[in-house]
Amino acid sequence: RKLIKKAIKRGAAERYPAFEGEENGGAAAGGGAADAEASLAAETQAAAASAKAAAKKKRKRKEKAEREAKEAEELLAQIRQQRMGRAGAAIGDGEASDPMAMIRARQAERSQGFESMLAGLEAKYAEPAKKKKKKKKATAE
Repeated sequence: RKLIKKAIKRGAAERYPAFEGEENGGAAAGGGAADAEASLAAETQAAAASAKAAAKKKRKRKEKAEREAKEAEELLAQIRQQRMGRAGAAIGDGEASDPMAMIRARQAERSQGFESMLAGLEAKYAEPAKKKKKKKKATAE
């Protein structure tokens, strides 16, 4: 329909018999069908635009998820390197990959931290030891 109207405007076609009478707002016979076709075309265009927007949103969500996954992998690798560096410093370079040595080192680190925490709490909340009173010995008189 649009192509035919363009052709008429350019002068490639003089008139099209099915369009006669539609110039006046569809007052001629068959005008209601033209309105239905126009609304159908508008709905089709809206649906196509909606589908295109949905595809664009889907693509953006996918790209964002991929960026976040890549960032998470980088952070995980960085954390693993830090842990290995800390375990390697406590154990020694040769034993850094030995799981049992890593477990023992981590247990020692935890126990040391726990003991220091207890010492701090004890210093803060423990009552100071009371001094013993010296009893005066009764002198025999």
